[in-house]
Amino acid sequence: MPLENTSDGVRSIPAHEKPSRISCMPWELVENELPQGGDVPASESLFTLANGHICVRGYTEESETAMLYSKVPDTHESPPLNLTASSRKGHASSRSLSESHAISSPVCFAACGSTCHKGRSAISKKWQPPERSVRGTYVNGFCEERLLTHRQHQRSFTVGICARDSFFIRAPDAFCIDVFVGGEHVTAETGNILSHRRVFNYRAGELRRHLVWQSKRHGHQVAIESSRIVSLTRKGIAALKYRVSAKNVSNTNIRVVSRTIVPPDARQHCRIESIVAGHTLHDAFTSVFVRTRNSCKRLVVAESEACSSSQYDHTAVSNSNAFSVAGSMGVPAGAEPPLNSLEVGDPLMVSRAPKGPLDMTTQKKVQPKSACTFLAPKTTETENGAETTYTSVIRESTYLELTKYIAFLVDEDAAPEDISDVGIQHAREAANLTYGSLYFEQVDYLSNFWERANVHIKSSDTSLEGAIRFNMLHLIMTSRNPQPCHSPSRGFMSDLYGGIHRWDVDVIIIPFFSHVHPEVARGLLQFRIDTLPQARSLAADVDFPRGALYPQRTVNGTESKPPPFCAAFLFTNAVIAYAMKHYITATGNYSILIEGGADVLFSTALIWLIWGTWDKGGFHLRSVGGPDDYSSLGDNNHFTNVMARFHMQWAVTMATFIQKKYPGNWE
Repeated sequence: MPLENTSDGVRSIPAHEKPSRISCMPWELVENELPQGGDVPASESLFTLANGHICVRGYTEESETAMLYSKVPDTHESPPLNLTASSRKGHASSRSLSESHAISSPVCFAACGSTCHKGRSAISKKWQPPERSVRGTYVNGFCEERLLTHRQHQRSFTVGICARDSFFIRAPDAFCIDVFVGGEHVTAETGNILSHRRVFNYRAGELRRHLVWQSKRHGHQVAIESSRIVSLTRKGIAALKYRVSAKNVSNTNIRVVSRTIVPPDARQHCRIESIVAGHTLHDAFTSVFVRTRNSCKRLVVAESEACSSSQYDHTAVSNSNAFSVAGSMGVPAGAEPPLNSLEVGDPLMVSRAPKGPLDMTTQKKVQPKSACTFLAPKTTETENGAETTYTSVIRESTYLELTKYIAFLVDEDAAPEDISDVGIQHAREAANLTYGSLYFEQVDYLSNFWERANVHIKSSDTSLEGAIRFNMLHLIMTSRNPQPCHSPSRGFMSDLYGGIHRWDVDVIIIPFFSHVHPEVARGLLQFRIDTLPQARSLAADVDFPRGALYPQRTVNGTESKPPPFCAAFLFTNAVIAYAMKHYITATGNYSILIEGGADVLFSTALIWLIWGTWDKGGFHLRSVGGPDDYSSLGDNNHFTNVMARFHMQWAVTMATFIQKKYPGNWE
């Protein structure tokens, strides 16, 4: 049974008082407990951030093993501090960090309301290693190809196109940060997790995390607060803030190691072309340039970062003001969003004071002093990337803050010989903008999105609205891209299914965006227009004399993970026409037909006339498959027949329309 710290010691918490591990609030998704075992990959998917071009799963910055930098052997572990009331009498410094230091330093420990909430223990359960943690960063278009073997390529027809497979691979990970306090690596494996809370804010598209860790050996207590953004307004830019403070320390050595590494599983599909690592007196910059082995896709992950040490300024304020937000956006105009406001970006809501030990009449509010000292970085190249190390000492009155600005560049962004330099330049330009500017750009963009897409459900269950908003936000994060590109049906949450683009994007997602964000729908349709040559090649590959056949599954326009009969799933052609009609109906923008849409519409409609046969006065489509992947081929699949009839009828209607409206474009 879970435990809770009280003034009388530790009491057991009844099961009915324990909150759920993840709570879906109206405007945020909150994780109240550290995920363990099989919950780890699920949480990483739920707290994913993306912008249609880059995706960062919701993994923690800290790695689980980094013993290369640890100077203390782990063959002996002293017991953790006793957190009972009797042991705390007369020894204020031995109090739980999540309790005592949160009162004196709300900047560090009250940020997400993560301290000893009523009904939840501050002492975590015994930590279990993650079963399937996926530290995945993905870039749209950064994919690899491979030829299918004879055993994988058992199909009755198809010659070349369907014999290849394309799939996503992980990009270099620039969100890896490890902290060593007194020679101990700060992870759940090396200490006790006293408090954990993670918040995904729908209004800001920002992920914030709060963690309090206690050393098993020395009793050091370390608070880590991080916030990250993947910019929805800037194609290849992401930013990360990482703050570290401690208790039960006195001029204790601290080392912060920031890395950009190529994941081990990606090394078999791509090779490192070059690594750049440099630094000045107060900041550092690195870039890792990789290229896939078969598809020859190039990617640069560059970052600019700086780490500073600051002191706290303790001032007494009333509890009512400690958690209020200033102004309509939560902070004064032009200021950076502080890490001590959970809902700082919420324009319509006021931050809530967390329940539990922090509910008191007066508490100390801690603000950073104006002066800060930048730590001198040391950058080095490693076998699988680059890393930057910062070394200092930490006291209870100081904290360290690391800020990283990360740029992702692909082939079309720069020439191969310049791409590393351009990547570093983009990262430094983002650093000049500051995290606060990127944050408010994000808030403004999502504010406009929610004005059009927000929903209200009359129900006593407020999580219903939150669940709908969560899904809509993930849709915009998956599909929002200034350049036409594919959109994985499962989003960018993982590399499941290789990140393939399927028919459900056309039949479900494009109609949705046609009403709430037409620019995104237009971009998804442009991907189909741009890949028309590949569709014509696929039709020729299966001996169609004319027309275009779009693949059922694709990453770059060609068939990916092909089923036994590539050409049998003709309904994909029809759902593309269905998506185009919905877009035109919702927006009234017929110009898409002249800009390539008509070619797609008519080329795909030809396939029905070639494949179909007349028999006994009826038109039949034999040996075709429907959207049910688990069913084999059959004659006259109902879904396929209905969509084929719609497709051909609408193609005739649009042909008549174009002849009258755009006679100069009709041939």
